[in-house]
This record gives sequence, C-alpha cells and structure tokens, in this order.
Amino acid sequence: MKGLGRSTLSVVVLCSLGLFLAGYIFYTSAFIEPFYSTDFALTPWQIGLAQSGVPLGAIVGAMLAGWLADHVGRRRLLVYSFLLLTLSGLMSGFVFNYPSLFLIRFINGCLAGTLYPLCAAYLTEMTPSISLARQSAILMFMNCLAAPIGCLLAFLLFNFLASDVGWRVLSLCQIIPAFFAYQLAKYLPESSAWLQIKNPPIQKRGRLSNFLTLFQTQYRATTFCLMGAW
Repeated sequence: MKGLGRSTLSVVVLCSLGLFLAGYIFYTSAFIEPFYSTDFALTPWQIGLAQSGVPLGAIVGAMLAGWLADHVGRRRLLVYSFLLLTLSGLMSGFVFNYPSLFLIRFINGCLAGTLYPLCAAYLTEMTPSISLARQSAILMFMNCLAAPIGCLLAFLLFNFLASDVGWRVLSLCQIIPAFFAYQLAKYLPESSAWLQIKNPPIQKRGRLSNFLTLFQTQYRATTFCLMGAW
C-alpha cells in the first residue's frame, strides 16, 4: 500500500471489502446448510434448491451488473449494493421458513454476483495503471481470505452457540463489512470513465461494436482464457 494516495487507498479498501463479502457469502453457504436443513426439515430437493439460490442469484447479478453500472454509475451502484447487503444480512439471520430462506439466499447471490465485476471495474478505472496489478492481486487475496475467516467464525460460533442460533449469527456477520463498505462508498468519487460515457462520441458506438471489441486480435486470447476459467 506504500505510495498510494488516500483516495486510491480508499478505493482499494472498498473493492477489497466487496470481494471479501462476495467470497464470504459463497464460502459460508456450505457451513450453514446442515443446520438450516435440519431447522426447517427440508427434503433433498429443497436443500438442493436452497443451496443453488446463491449461485443462481450470482448469475443474474453478474449479468445485470454491467448494464446497471452504466446506467446509475459505478460508485452509486456500489453504495446501493452494500446497503442492500447490510439489509439482506440482517434478514438472513431471521428467516422463518423455506421460501424466505430461498429468497434471501437468492438476493445475497445477486448482490455477490454484482460485486465481482463491479469492484473490478471501479478499481480499474480509479487506480493508477502502475499499481493496478498489485491492487488486483489484493482483491483476489481478500476474496480467498473469506474462506478461512468464515471457517474460523463457524468453528467458534458452533462451539459456543446452539446450532439453530449459530448458523443465523454466521449469516448476520456479513453486516459488519457491508455496513463499513456502505459508509466508505458514500464518500468516494464517481468513476471518471463512467462520467465520460455521457460524451456523445462514446455514445455513438453501438452495443454490438463494444461487445466485439473483446474478440479483436489483441484481446481474443485473454477473452477465451477468462471464459474458459469461468
């Protein structure tokens, strides 16, 4: 972090929290499944649907993230996403039946799926190119760090709390980083790259030409490698 300006450092912290939250939602999903399935006496089909709620929501969120970010702005969408993650985290601790469980898991998945491309875009547009590779690595590290932290929290909670309370508290824990990120996002500037979208010359480019840019010679190999990884 040495040599970073205060604004850039804040952007890195914000985007790192976003990737951490997305990872936390995905990784803790496995920890809480045995407990909510017992609490609500779920059938195997219901367990499968409940567990698929997060990845299904993530698909929807990832598909809508670019369109929403282009319309409302990167920073504004981050503010909304972190606020909704705070609220959905609160509601996830108080689900009372199977439909509410699936709905909250789907919403969490949507928000997690939104954060992956949104944080990457905001970081890219707000970070000097000379330090972008290092800051991107920090984001990926924070995403992976959510796994051991979630595991440690689960171990502690399930040793000191009853199982029907522990899994709810584990879900509630996402409120802490989400609310902190929400407060931080409110005071950061909008992406200058997004502000330039309003420029007529940029608007004249069609959506198809923007999409085909990914398959130009200089980007084609990277595009196919990333598609293959996903």
